[in-house]
Amino acid sequence: MEKITPMSLEKFVERYGLPYRKYVKTDYVVHVRRGNPGETGTNKLENEPWTVSKEYPFIITGTAGETYVSTMKSLCKGYTHNDGTPITEYNIPEGEFEVKAIPGAVFWAVQTEMCIEISTARGTTQIANRPGVDHGNGDLIGTVDPVNRPIPHRVVNGALRIYELADLQEQENVF
Repeated sequence: MEKITPMSLEKFVERYGLPYRKYVKTDYVVHVRRGNPGETGTNKLENEPWTVSKEYPFIITGTAGETYVSTMKSLCKGYTHNDGTPITEYNIPEGEFEVKAIPGAVFWAVQTEMCIEISTARGTTQIANRPGVDHGNGDLIGTVDPVNRPIPHRVVNGALRIYELADLQEQENVF
């Protein structure tokens, strides 16, 4: 089994000299449901355990069948109902429902094929390039703001294609 190395994103970037690159969110659909407080699970792609709480009441089932929790704010900011209607706390249906990602959100990331454990801004850990899981050209480890918030926001599996590299002209200000 491949060795999993615990490492901060800052140390990883410093040690291996990989640049942050600008990615943008693509158009995709996920399933959402309100979880039960205390309900637990694990994101099968990054091996991140989660628990439904007052702050994280929604369970999202992603494009590869992975599950993770979300805040109301993140759900509203990142997705719309399938008809394009903005999601609000007042129009959440009962049971499971589909939502569409809002394309274009920026995500600054380092792409790697190395297997490393990353501590996230939420205080959890995720495993990038976890053995036994398809990762395409390697996972993205990143943040929405590498200057002011360099702590990794999350690991995005490289095989999912929910983010794509921004145009090369937009790469001029890469960190």
